[in-house]
Amino acid sequence: IMYLFLFLHFCNRKGGCFLKKLLVYIKDFRLECVLAPLFKLLEASFELIVPLIMAAIIDKGIPTGNTGFIVRMCLWLVALGGVCWAFSGTCAQLLTTVYGLEPGWVISIRVPCAAVLFVIVALVRDRENLLAAVRDPRTILAMVLFALFGILLTQYGYLTAISYTNAGTGTVMERFGLVLLTILVCVTSRRLPHAREVIGVILAIAGTVLIATKGNLGTLAIPPEALFWGFMLSCG
Repeated sequence: IMYLFLFLHFCNRKGGCFLKKLLVYIKDFRLECVLAPLFKLLEASFELIVPLIMAAIIDKGIPTGNTGFIVRMCLWLVALGGVCWAFSGTCAQLLTTVYGLEPGWVISIRVPCAAVLFVIVALVRDRENLLAAVRDPRTILAMVLFALFGILLTQYGYLTAISYTNAGTGTVMERFGLVLLTILVCVTSRRLPHAREVIGVILAIAGTVLIATKGNLGTLAIPPEALFWGFMLSCG
């Protein structure tokens, strides 16, 4: 909305003089100016499908015990998750390394677009629960905390890690968060990890170490900033 107001303001300023000056600079990038917002909108749309599938599993599959439905939805989650992460990481690497955009600038476009699409979908599918959540102070506080320490931290950490390395490395470091999640579950449940959990943690740590050192434990093969933001990303 802020960008729209600024756009309209400059349109009315001096008979559109600002727009004429702007068009001089973007005329060589017409294709990019069209494809960039289109792809970001497409990416945000795909990412919004994931919580909708999760909601279907919780509302329809689990209460009725429909194992077949849950398995099918989980397979869709795996497929969509891989496609979304691959598409998102590639776009992020292209924007930050090729076009030199700052991660903060990319987030200022990406996150609001996703938020608007999410609100529209929520209004169409479940208007009553959305309005009830907005009226509840505790829910609002939870959403604000999740937005700051969940979405914002994850998005900024992911894009910043990619800007220092590449999409593949950033994605692997993001998956390290599963190690922290496993430890948290074991601590809160007051139990020892299962054998498969121990194996998963060991493999995740070994993979991260190999990426960070390229097999030479005496040196760091990626910038320290990338390792820092990769860890912050996993915490988000």
